[in-house]
Amino acid sequence: MLVSLNWLKEFVDLPDNLTPNEIGQALTMSTVEVEGIKSQAELFAQMVVGRIVELKSHPNADNLKIALTDIGQGNIVQIICGGTNLFVGMLVAVALPGAKVRWHGQGDLVSLAETTIRGEKSFGMICASNEIGLGDLFPAAEKEILNLSSTDAKPGTALKDIFGFDDVILDIDNKSLTNRPDLWGHMGIARELAAIYNRPYKELDLGKIEKKSEQKIKVKIKSPTDCRRYLGVVITGVEVGPSPIWLKKRLESVGQKSINNIVDLTNYVMFETGQPLHAFDLKKISGHQIIVRKAVIGEKIVTLDNSEIRLDENTLVIADNKKPIALAGVMGGQESGINQNTTEIVFESACFNPITIRQAARNYNLRTDSAVRFEKGIEPERAEIAMRRILFLLKKIQPNVRIGDINDVYKYKNKPVEIKTDLNFIQNRLGFNITPEDISNILKRLGFVVKIKSKKFTIIPPVYRSLADVTKPEDIIEEVARIYGYDKFKPDLPVVKLTSPQKSILKSNENKIKKLLAYGLGLYEVINYSFTNEKYANLGYDFTTMVNIKNSISSEFTHLRKSLLPGLLANVAANEHKQKDFGLFELGRVFMADRLSEFRRGGNLTGELIWQPYYLAGVFTGKKEQVFFQAKGAVEAICNHLKLSNWELVPGGDDVLANKNILTLQVNNNIVGKVFCVADDKLKFFDISQFVSAWEIDFEALVKFITTGYNYSPLPKYPAVIYDLAVVFPQDVKWQDIEKNIFTASDLVREVNLFDIYVGDKIGLDKKSIAFTLTFSDPNKTLQMKEVEKEVDKILKKLNQQLQGVLRS
Repeated sequence: MLVSLNWLKEFVDLPDNLTPNEIGQALTMSTVEVEGIKSQAELFAQMVVGRIVELKSHPNADNLKIALTDIGQGNIVQIICGGTNLFVGMLVAVALPGAKVRWHGQGDLVSLAETTIRGEKSFGMICASNEIGLGDLFPAAEKEILNLSSTDAKPGTALKDIFGFDDVILDIDNKSLTNRPDLWGHMGIARELAAIYNRPYKELDLGKIEKKSEQKIKVKIKSPTDCRRYLGVVITGVEVGPSPIWLKKRLESVGQKSINNIVDLTNYVMFETGQPLHAFDLKKISGHQIIVRKAVIGEKIVTLDNSEIRLDENTLVIADNKKPIALAGVMGGQESGINQNTTEIVFESACFNPITIRQAARNYNLRTDSAVRFEKGIEPERAEIAMRRILFLLKKIQPNVRIGDINDVYKYKNKPVEIKTDLNFIQNRLGFNITPEDISNILKRLGFVVKIKSKKFTIIPPVYRSLADVTKPEDIIEEVARIYGYDKFKPDLPVVKLTSPQKSILKSNENKIKKLLAYGLGLYEVINYSFTNEKYANLGYDFTTMVNIKNSISSEFTHLRKSLLPGLLANVAANEHKQKDFGLFELGRVFMADRLSEFRRGGNLTGELIWQPYYLAGVFTGKKEQVFFQAKGAVEAICNHLKLSNWELVPGGDDVLANKNILTLQVNNNIVGKVFCVADDKLKFFDISQFVSAWEIDFEALVKFITTGYNYSPLPKYPAVIYDLAVVFPQDVKWQDIEKNIFTASDLVREVNLFDIYVGDKIGLDKKSIAFTLTFSDPNKTLQMKEVEKEVDKILKKLNQQLQGVLRS
């Protein structure tokens, strides 16, 4: 928001020795963030009034003239100019070398230098109004030079002095105003400066409204929760036309272009008070009645920006007897707008529900100055102040207008907010001693009513701060602190008792497993959204056990996931065209609507939440005969890396994504995970062309089985003996059973490692050959080969008896 320092000074007399930078710093430290400060005078640097003393044709250009120009103190300079309205004796705006202008009013500012044009020297530039930023104040035809002859200024007079361009503009960050609806106008910023510098605040000059017309607009509020107050007044004898220069200049200073005198007045009062207003053409209001109501489904309105909008039933509109004529608080309708032929108008000043206006502005993508202010929450009392102010100003620029009665429909008024606190509370929160008198003085400067009795305070905020801004004792602390001065606070460190944080087994092992999977196994980590949608019901998931999101941001995000695997398979589908044979993993929360968990804060039970454990899942893509073993190997590596005991992968289990090959991970007979190949129809659902295996583990449950102690044994003194075997088994024998029987058969076996599986005609179609390496060792001696072979015979006998295994010849 742009704020004019000259405008502020109409409300408060600031100390003479203050610089604009000091004012900006004071506001930043106490109230709002001033992002920049611009001086109008700097825009007109090196620009003076000149008088044309002689005009000659340019010898080398038919459309150019040589103007000998007096720029003051007897200096006559030659300037080449293409203006069509030049004449001898004309007073013009001269931009001297070093000034910055816009060529023909377009593009960026260009710094002038003495130059030569078609062989003739030119000292500066004789300017059109739009070339020096005055196009809105002094509109002119193309190639017409700004004529200053009516000013009677002397040559050499600085251009800024002719028009009074001595203002300084503060650029305030809108985000810092969000919680302060009273600051969206110069009146509110001026109140703050009056409090900061302890200066008297001058109230607006509202004058007296003399009724000269019997006409009155009828007002009916059908939606009082959306419109608390509505003021309407009829003015006749209006002449719509250009605004006076003072009004144009003031609006231009805050970035608002002039439109016409009536619209300019509504904008002027809005920038002054923060209260938006609107003007209707009375003749275009059917029945001379204003109705504030909700729109009817199917109603349409063409807004002032020429957009046709189909309204919904939640939109608040200003209507007449037949149709909507404005989007309440957002934008007026084109049909009821004023124009050059308008002679009778209706001024509107109202108080609307901020939520209603915010929703309408968002729904129809109309972020207007009016909507921005209303959505912050404006107190109803300001509507009357703004109405009286605009009528006062209208009489100032058009004394002959006739003003009717103000129809003020006020549905319900604010109850005064009363805040009680005490000196001890304030001092404890501030961290230093401050007297009751100083507290009272600060609050009174801010417009608060303060009563003190026995160090207890009863405080009533001003109406413009009481809606949702200052409502509790903590708000009083902020008010006192910021005006007292944050820079006056002593930077004393508070005494804080530090305790060692409780170690999280989940977090420490999370990082350990991520390193294993990424660095050790070469998998890529992904992080997916926790959302899913009902299309995954086609995979077989029961959506009645999923958490439904009431206010989902998209049709793609309607539920919370209960498995990580659909997201990982979607990742495979998105990336398999770029890379073959890869693995992915994810560690994240899943959500179970059919189970609740305790929610604790500070060690105390505060309620229940849906169950949302951490899951760890992964996928592998590649050849059919490899991917299952890759997934199985990953799960085995995880269990071994966490040094789990009593875990096993047991054949069987179920998952909606799996084919027949599935293993269940059990720890201490508790099911905590699964490994499987993804079924072909599920791969087709995701449009995946490769074979994919998957695994998923309840990681939160898994880490509970980690034992904190470790068993250490000394390094073996005697060498181990390595022995390879190839044994033929029936096709349905599982490696897990083979491994278990080997360890049962011999106490000297330390490791068993599978290294080959063969299936073919040479051993029979119903057979398979399993090749593995055995590692033998004895802690007390070096094993002899005869002793090892004796152990091998025991193993072969055990495998034959239990699994029909036969040594492959």
